[in-house]
Amino acid sequence: MFQHPARYPTTLRENLILDGAHASDAHAEATLTQVGLPTERYPLDSLLGPEFGGADFSGGEWQRVAIARSLIKEGDEFVIFDEPTAALDPLAELEIFQQFVELVAGKTALLIAHRLGPTRLVDRVVVLDGGRIVEIGNPTELLQQNGKYAEMFAAQSEWYQ
Repeated sequence: MFQHPARYPTTLRENLILDGAHASDAHAEATLTQVGLPTERYPLDSLLGPEFGGADFSGGEWQRVAIARSLIKEGDEFVIFDEPTAALDPLAELEIFQQFVELVAGKTALLIAHRLGPTRLVDRVVVLDGGRIVEIGNPTELLQQNGKYAEMFAAQSEWYQ
């Protein structure tokens, strides 16, 4: 899932299942509900995109569609999220990350993030600096090491103090 997800002017169902894979409506609806797009408000047959008279989703809603798209295929074992909540407001971001562990249950997930709060949820952090790996460890260990991760974490947390 890219931080600037593709927006297809098709139905919500077609936006979720792009490669001909099949997912039951129940699974699609459950996945959408998990990412904050309940199908009572956003039916699977909803046309998306104003190009053809469909719903004009906000950037955050499109990002939720993309998150659901990345999780919809049953049996996928590996998912990549590149700044998955970049277009979401802080409360929506918190909501997604509170569910993140549940959303990726049974999968290996690679989360690319510049905002370090969500990294507190992960098992292992790999810190890059200048294209090189400079630290690897769990978030608690990296904070205790006072290296690059701790420096970035402190810099970001200063905004909220």
